[in-house]
Amino acid sequence: EKDMLCRAVFATEEAFIKLAEKFPKGPKFAKWFMVRWGPHASAEFPIPSCVRSSYKNVHLDSIPPSAELIDGNGCNAYALCDILVTILAQSNNQADVGSCGPTATLAAVEDVNPALAMKMAVSLVWTGYQTRTH
Repeated sequence: EKDMLCRAVFATEEAFIKLAEKFPKGPKFAKWFMVRWGPHASAEFPIPSCVRSSYKNVHLDSIPPSAELIDGNGCNAYALCDILVTILAQSNNQADVGSCGPTATLAAVEDVNPALAMKMAVSLVWTGYQTRTH
């Protein structure tokens, strides 16, 4: 029998896979995960958090940098990883990313019920809304 936390991690991954198949335009917050421009960017991989074929028209010299996302599911692996690391390490960084409201809610839940926090995060990323807690 698997640990409940492991089951929640696998369920979160499975949700991402099924949602990507059902919604080819990707999650509502797909552009949110086009990150790590700065020192991690290179000419070959200007947006390392996304699959290279998922974006075009990259302008690293503009402030802020910009790019066109052409495959909304191209950043899903990073999004999934970001959700799991943030919840499991309890490492919300709401001040630096300008997402105080949603991440504060997750922070309040993640240490008490990480499985519920994963469910809420998946809902937020894919729909733009957090699920109701039960």
